[in-house]
Amino acid sequence: MAFDLQIADGIDMRSSPLNQRKAMLTGIREGAEDRIALTNGVVGEGCAQCRAVVDADLEGIVAKLLADAYRRGRADLSTRIR
Repeated sequence: MAFDLQIADGIDMRSSPLNQRKAMLTGIREGAEDRIALTNGVVGEGCAQCRAVVDADLEGIVAKLLADAYRRGRADLSTRIR
């Protein structure tokens, strides 16, 4: 399961925005779909997603801004919901 990309082809991607890192990760996965599963982000439907998580009794959601660079650990720029 992959949800972010830090280094690609020896290039440090951590300063790139999340949407660029996700696009690069999707490209890398092409041809390896049977070995790499990607998490799917949901844009603009946070309330509905939160209700679905509660209804399914799941642990929660991590919300991030698409324009943000990678931050190690628990960053102020990501929010854990529920």
